[in-house]
Amino acid sequence: MPGLIALLMASNYDVVITGAGGRLQAKSTGFFEEIVNTEKEHAPRARMGFHSSPQSTVAAVKRACPL
Repeated sequence: MPGLIALLMASNYDVVITGAGGRLQAKSTGFFEEIVNTEKEHAPRARMGFHSSPQSTVAAVKRACPL
């Protein structure tokens, strides 16, 4: 996951949103775990959010980082 690692290390993020593509399919469970663990390792202070579609991204950010 070098591309994801580079993105995570390029800035300090308050929240990292992970999409549903790797999360909602049983065959992608290992890949999803790798994404989440990479996010935790390289953006340890960021809150995690999960959306179910591109249209639900704003709602996911609001859940992860309420004002």
